[in-house]
Amino acid sequence: MEAEPVTPPSPYIRRQWPGREIRRLGEEYDIAAEPLARALGFSRQHLNALENGRLGPDIDLVSGICDYLSVGANRRAANMDAATDGWTRGWWTAHAERMGRRQAIFADLESGTAAISEYAIAVIPGLLQTTAFANARLRCQPTRHSEHFDPAAAVAARTTRQQLFLAPDGPHYDVVLDEAAIRRCAGAPPSRISSPSSCGT
Repeated sequence: MEAEPVTPPSPYIRRQWPGREIRRLGEEYDIAAEPLARALGFSRQHLNALENGRLGPDIDLVSGICDYLSVGANRRAANMDAATDGWTRGWWTAHAERMGRRQAIFADLESGTAAISEYAIAVIPGLLQTTAFANARLRCQPTRHSEHFDPAAAVAARTTRQQLFLAPDGPHYDVVLDEAAIRRCAGAPPSRISSPSSCGT
């Protein structure tokens, strides 16, 4: 029987793995982060950024740690592969500022996942929002976003996420919607009389 191809986890998860592994190595070899960083000629802040996955893995730092601790060949190879793989970037990276960084993180996490489960207590989830709903929602609070934010780009990004979600190999999706999320207006109505199209009904 032919094995099914393994879908790689999201780039966000791949950036987190090397950091967790480096912390695990420090515990196993009983060496704290600060003396380890100092021994390798890196700052503690640099190592901390790697451990927390805030930046793409520093391949030289990962290599130096493996060499300094005399990590076995197989484990070293796994760490180096993960560090290299952690630089993978998705379609959302170039558009993060215009589509909104929060949505970019969601797109990152959704990439490569097999299943998504969420409970929406206040707002219809992005994967279920219509174009009109998303447009009203994104334009109602412009101060929440950076100066480079573009509502049209954000709506287009939601459409892209939905297309990937609905693809034959897309993730299984379970969602529980609170009644408040369904009844809540997407944005401020244009007049005193609320427009039905601006609410999530």
